[in-house]
Amino acid sequence: MHSEISEIAPMLQDVVQAIHSVLGVEATIVDRQRLRVAGTGQYGMEVGKKIAAGSVFEKAVQNGIPYIVESPGTDAACLSCSDRERCRESAEVCSPILVEGAVVGVIGLIAFDSEEKLKLLNNRGALLDFLEKMGNLIASKVAENRRNKELEVLIDAIETPILSMTSEGALVGANDAARRWIDGLTEGAGINEVLGGGVLDAIQSGRTQLEAGLKRRFSIQVHPVTHADKTVRYVLQLSPLKDVIRRFNKMFAEQQPTKFEDIFGKDQNLNEAIDLARRVSKSKSTVLILGESGTGKELFARSIHSESDRKDRGFIPVNCAAIPEALLESELFGYEEGAFTGAVTGGRIGRFEQAHRGTLFLDEIGDLPLHLQAKLLRVLQDQQIYKVGGRGAIPVDVRLIAATNKPLEEMVRDGEFREDLYYRINVIPIHISPLRDRMGDLESLSSIFLKKHSQRIGKKVEGIELEALKVMMSYAWPGNVRELENAIEYAVHVSTRKLLCSGDLPKRLRAGALDRAFEAPGLPDNADRGFDEDEPGIAETAGIRSLNALEAAEIRRAIQAYGKSKAGIEAMTARLGISRATLYRKFKDYNL
Repeated sequence: MHSEISEIAPMLQDVVQAIHSVLGVEATIVDRQRLRVAGTGQYGMEVGKKIAAGSVFEKAVQNGIPYIVESPGTDAACLSCSDRERCRESAEVCSPILVEGAVVGVIGLIAFDSEEKLKLLNNRGALLDFLEKMGNLIASKVAENRRNKELEVLIDAIETPILSMTSEGALVGANDAARRWIDGLTEGAGINEVLGGGVLDAIQSGRTQLEAGLKRRFSIQVHPVTHADKTVRYVLQLSPLKDVIRRFNKMFAEQQPTKFEDIFGKDQNLNEAIDLARRVSKSKSTVLILGESGTGKELFARSIHSESDRKDRGFIPVNCAAIPEALLESELFGYEEGAFTGAVTGGRIGRFEQAHRGTLFLDEIGDLPLHLQAKLLRVLQDQQIYKVGGRGAIPVDVRLIAATNKPLEEMVRDGEFREDLYYRINVIPIHISPLRDRMGDLESLSSIFLKKHSQRIGKKVEGIELEALKVMMSYAWPGNVRELENAIEYAVHVSTRKLLCSGDLPKRLRAGALDRAFEAPGLPDNADRGFDEDEPGIAETAGIRSLNALEAAEIRRAIQAYGKSKAGIEAMTARLGISRATLYRKFKDYNL
């Protein structure tokens, strides 16, 4: 089996040769699989072969301690050695090689005659110290190899194309993303051949930002690597130009102020929520926006920021559910240089610092891990943060707006959300009604989205047929206003007439509306369900229910049987064969 120290076998062979030349005894190194990876004298001929089972070297691997053997073959440490009867050694001193507390191999000195034996035994203490230091030297090289491999994996995991070149312009490295984006990358190729003429001169002249590319255009950020005040390498970070433009456009769009006037609707509950949000805009108090996915929680948060005294400062949104848990702490609080493997030089500021004197919007706060909930509570209490790997406190002045579509009170009861944090963020709760509870706004919202996407796509779609509106009014809209806009955008794309018809709507919408009509209590078989019976496919498939409807019905039955207590949730997950997280998602999807 391949081992870590076998990867540095040439270096280890040089080490044992040097030891033999200085001490006048033979030296050898084996890995933890008993494979000899370096040796001198007789053992130099056995490199690549396994040593005897049960030997002293194997014991050193297993026990992690050094051994001194004065009489090989008869010593107690040798009794289990399979090669004991044929042993050629007259004395032996060996010491384990440890990397991060684990044994990766053993280094030993071997005597084959009485003169060499005297050398070993008369200097056993000094030689053991010497072997320990040599073992530490080898361990540092193994650890360095580990770090280099971790760095390679990390760089290859980065989606940004990265190239490395010598100061003379020869390519010496590239990550996977660069190989995907640029054809025919080969080590030693000139950077001008890879990215186009003039690139090397621009880099050597000191430019740190430029644009270039042959088949594909890139924005290039240049990072010089210096040693003894001399540039020895350049690392080039490439961003496809179209991605740069897309990010710029997105950034520009995010900087446009969002106002309460951009929230459309005549529903009384919605307007009461808008009125409350407007009245608390200039407050410093924490706001908790509650509502299902797609109801416009971020729109409310941006509007509050736009009418606050902090409107000239940053509005920093963070989706707690979209960032991996391992990265979320450094994303929120930043990190110091060297805080962990892969940390950039100089460290990085977190979202709290970015939002200093502005507004931080924590969306999906119900997905925040418990250990970070404690840190967030401390920040809200003390108004200061600690970077990952940092020691000093950094004061921050941040207005927090949080949002969630999860039942935080239930999560508090179940021990999934801290009670003290819940009361800290629930200072000013604002509830946003789901679209199904304000269907009076559906027609006006549909008209707004129709106009928006007709103009964007360049199609003349002037309105919505009555039958299509009936279908839309019969649908539950689990995705709320966001789903409505997506449905209208889809319908505009597929429509071939001036008015959207029911057939232009997404199939899931028509099927969901049909299921809801059939599930309505007390609905007679011949009742008007808002569909044209002459529409192709509807009459013929009226008896078929969608899989979503069947799944929703089974979950309803489970709720009726077990309830939604903590014990009930556990019973439901076991009975339905799904995880707790999936069950909560289904509750949200089917509005249960």
